[in-house]
Amino acid sequence: QGYYRHSEGYTPEWPGMADFKGPIIHPQTWPKNLDLSNQRVVIIGSGATTATLAPAIANADMDPATLTALRDIATARRLVLRTVGENGTHWRLIRTEPRPDGQILTLEADGIRRDIPIYLPGRFQADNVLLAAALVQSLGMDDVLDRLPALTGVRGRMELAATLPNGAAVYVDYAHTPDALERLLTALR
Repeated sequence: QGYYRHSEGYTPEWPGMADFKGPIIHPQTWPKNLDLSNQRVVIIGSGATTATLAPAIANADMDPATLTALRDIATARRLVLRTVGENGTHWRLIRTEPRPDGQILTLEADGIRRDIPIYLPGRFQADNVLLAAALVQSLGMDDVLDRLPALTGVRGRMELAATLPNGAAVYVDYAHTPDALERLLTALR
């Protein structure tokens, strides 16, 4: 249980907190009729905090037992589960086209087929981007798919360092364990 108290939430203080102009609301005291339309919202906390507040988004291509369990949880909490991926109902990933500088995602979104370049190599990046973008869209950013080409990766993590004259891409990555190196090589193939 750590610092958690069922009677009241814990809100840590941070530098600049007193200067913040908006409301600071703890999930345990979330007003039922709070309207966040056209507002920017920042969720500070663990993934568990976000899961209690944010809409339900899942990768439709995960193992069926886990996806079924997530659907049951969403239904019990009266949430609509939006799915993304090759079998997604919200956004369907039709294909990924690897390129030296990243990949092109071909999606079906709102009945429209779109080709979206992202400058992050590896299929797992496509899955991560779609999950994050669907969450952002569900929180009010309708043009999130248009913003995906502007995403950049973490320096030193599958970072394109050079493109050779023959078109070969050279990447830098700080993978230093056998399983991390295996995932890296799989993603780049």
